[in-house]
Amino acid sequence: MVRVFQRWLRLPSLFALSMLAAASASAADPIARYHWKNRLLVILAPSARDEAFELQKHTYEQAKDAYNERDLLVLAESDGEGPLHRRFQAPAGEFRVMLIGKDGHTALERSKPVGNPELFGLIDAMPMRRQEMRSKGS
Repeated sequence: MVRVFQRWLRLPSLFALSMLAAASASAADPIARYHWKNRLLVILAPSARDEAFELQKHTYEQAKDAYNERDLLVLAESDGEGPLHRRFQAPAGEFRVMLIGKDGHTALERSKPVGNPELFGLIDAMPMRRQEMRSKGS
């Protein structure tokens, strides 16, 4: 399964924006297609050169397999505006990172990068994730 963030790493500016626009141009909610399929780490940044954005990207790069294991996709906009910024009503000049559960609830929202131990601890404590781990273990 191709991960949105992995594709983004190869694109010069926007990664999720172009894929989301092409995949669901008419959809009112740019994350609706992931509902019940994936957890999302949504990263909103004022620019691709934003220090917090770079740090969050590096955090992902250190644990790609762990993200895949948890069905965790990373969607980001690094232009300060776009469908994700509008969806989450995020100011253009601020960094924001959010963890969205498979059920669509916002499990975490921060204005600073989130480390993998905190992120994985939160996900692994979710009832749906615990069920997934039990199912894979048997």
